[in-house]
Amino acid sequence: MSVSIRWRVRRDLMLAKAAGAVAFGALAVVAWVSFDKAGAFLAAGAAVLLGVLALRDVVAPERLAADHTGLTVVSGFADRRRLAWAEVERTEVREHTRYGLRWRLLEIETEDDLYQFGAHELGVPCADAAAELASLRSGPEPTAAPVPSAGTAWGNTAWVNTPSQNTAASVPGGTPVETRPDNRSGDRADWPPDGERDQE
Repeated sequence: MSVSIRWRVRRDLMLAKAAGAVAFGALAVVAWVSFDKAGAFLAAGAAVLLGVLALRDVVAPERLAADHTGLTVVSGFADRRRLAWAEVERTEVREHTRYGLRWRLLEIETEDDLYQFGAHELGVPCADAAAELASLRSGPEPTAAPVPSAGTAWGNTAWVNTPSQNTAASVPGGTPVETRPDNRSGDRADWPPDGERDQE
């Protein structure tokens, strides 16, 4: 059975962006009415930015999906791209620092692209997502073949003649056949037994 894991944007963050867009939009209107054009433009810009981010969360809430065959990533605004595991050169979590702020990103690198995802986009810590990706990429654990117990029949069976014992061999699509061992220790073949020879 194929196992698939999906990571999506947290719903509370999605709602927070939408609420922020509405709030800044209202603030822009108030600033415009109050003849504060600079404040109106700033508030309007923030409203548009948050509105676009919230819209992206609605259109493409699922940012990353993976199974044993590969990955599906969201790039750009809402474009989806399918990647086979053979195309992925590196998957790791990197820590970035800027303006005194520190954050982690899950990075998925191919020959010609680099995809980055934050914890707010995945809904889980980046390290957890990276561990699950590594588990999927390694593939399912091999399942041991069942070992037949004594007295269990597996398909059609023939008894193959050997000097010392009868040996079961599989005959695909054939009919069960039984061959009797020869008596190779003496000069006379004593098979079939006397009782069966008399019946003939």
